[in-house]
Amino acid sequence: MATTGHSAHVYRRRLSTMEALLTEQAITNAVRSGVYPLPILPAPETRRSIREVAGLSMNGLARVLGTTRWSIRQWETGEREPSARFDLSYRRALAVMQATTN
Repeated sequence: MATTGHSAHVYRRRLSTMEALLTEQAITNAVRSGVYPLPILPAPETRRSIREVAGLSMNGLARVLGTTRWSIRQWETGEREPSARFDLSYRRALAVMQATTN
């Protein structure tokens, strides 16, 4: 049975969504485990690059950390730094994403 162009597109989109969710879950698990070291918080432009290379959206990272997309955007543009509540988990998430993409 041949796959139509539309069906193939829908399949690829679903696969991409599943991969993003698996990545998000893996990062969530690693952040909660506390296994990864706590590096110094990288420069804002580097933070964004790490997230993008890992294939995680701002919304996905926000879900992992329990914050908003707006906060992630502010941290990645340097408008604000993570509050004490999110600093530890954000640094750990960045370390996990960087380790999994190297």
